Amino acid sequence: MNTWTYTLSFVISLVLAMAIIPVVINYARRKQLFDEPGARKKHTEKVSSLGGIGIFIAWAISAGMLLVPQSGNTMAAFALALPLFILAIIDDIHTVGVTTRLVFQALTAVLAFELGFKLELIENAWLLNLGATVFVTMAMINAFNLIDGINGLSGILGTVASVAFGWHFFSNGYEQLAIASFAYAGALVGFLRFNFGNKAKIFMGDNGSVVLGYFMALMTIATIKIGNTPNGDLATAFQLSFGVIALPMADMFKVSVTRVLNGNSPFFGDRSHVHHLYVDNEVSHPVASIILGIIQLTTVVLAVILESRVFWFIAPVLILAPYVIANLFVLAKSRSITTPSRNDAERRVPA
Repeated sequence: MNTWTYTLSFVISLVLAMAIIPVVINYARRKQLFDEPGARKKHTEKVSSLGGIGIFIAWAISAGMLLVPQSGNTMAAFALALPLFILAIIDDIHTVGVTTRLVFQALTAVLAFELGFKLELIENAWLLNLGATVFVTMAMINAFNLIDGINGLSGILGTVASVAFGWHFFSNGYEQLAIASFAYAGALVGFLRFNFGNKAKIFMGDNGSVVLGYFMALMTIATIKIGNTPNGDLATAFQLSFGVIALPMADMFKVSVTRVLNGNSPFFGDRSHVHHLYVDNEVSHPVASIILGIIQLTTVVLAVILESRVFWFIAPVLILAPYVIANLFVLAKSRSITTPSRNDAERRVPA
């Protein structure tokens, strides 16, 4: 399979997303399906949160055209996002309970495990490996859901991650995973056409960020699994995966710990995310998204440069350094953040 196939997967998704998303925007306007402004949200106008529909359909058509029927379990595992996607649409329009969302996430992770997307920490330790796979999948779904807080951020982070994973799969000869990754990157870039800027025409919504987190989990698990093969390099695979997911995972951990230390539930909404800190200090949405995108790109570059040149337990510290610096910089000049009442708590957490 030549490089034109991967380029085609990206371009098809890009064109489809740019064609489908305006249709979604117009439909949402007719049906009055908007993300209402609230205490935690800076936007004052009504904007639809159904952007994930355009991303998912564009990716599915592009990947489906180039992968089916030879994709086997790869396409099946990615297709497991469909129940999460549908549930998230319902949640964006109405409200779905936390327990229901967590159950769906766990079941999806179990099914992906059975299809071969599994973390094998210890050989033949089925229960331990299953638990690790479910935990990582659910953590990443909610990390990418939580980082979706300002215009353009999730799209940029997802694009950087998808391209990084796609290049890794391409370089190691895993064609199906590479196609799926580049196709997803194309769909995200198409979405950014309508989401990036001070005033977004549409938001990604849970229906976009939940699928994004799930896809990142699959790509991470596949990368580590490839590194664990006889011809693979586990240290390099681990560092690349960590570099790609470091920012959203670190932010989720920091926010959860901060909330618990303040006597609140980790699911209690506030504006303590790193992107909120930037925006609350008068950094515009596009500038904040670009800064955080550069930070994520830096972690990826560090991971690639490091490869196996340092001990695996030192690499995460070096890879996380840009995120830590970003927080220290903004916290140094941060004004006090007003915590909203529990009635305005973050409805969408967890995803």
